Amino acid sequence: MPWWWWLAGGLLVLSVFIVYLVWTPFGVAIGVGGTLTVLFALGVWRYGAARIRVDEAGLHAGRTTLLADAIGEVQAIDEAGRRRLLGPEADARAHVLVRGFVPGGVYVQVVDAASPAPYWFVSSRRPEKLAAALTRAQAAR
Repeated sequence: MPWWWWLAGGLLVLSVFIVYLVWTPFGVAIGVGGTLTVLFALGVWRYGAARIRVDEAGLHAGRTTLLADAIGEVQAIDEAGRRRLLGPEADARAHVLVRGFVPGGVYVQVVDAASPAPYWFVSSRRPEKLAAALTRAQAAR
């Protein structure tokens, strides 16, 4: 997660704590501040915790897997390409794992006729490495 998300969230929690500190008993303010701190930290951690990995089974993105046999064309996508692919050129049937703070990603064509998704788009800080790993996995099958 970007450092400024942590800063902004911390300042928001601090401001709520101060408001509660002024208008409620100290124990209530501590309870609300502690609860908000934990909820914020868990929320940010969960949002940024999507794991992406490639193995002999295929591409694992978050809780879903694209089997190796279903992987077609693979392309590393830059920030401008990401905007196009998720905007004007988007297909509503596509499977996407997007993290807004990650500028690049990988386009993966799905060649399985039984799949409703024509392609997957997966955000990645290192799209070239992910695309290379997918290409190697394709070659290994």
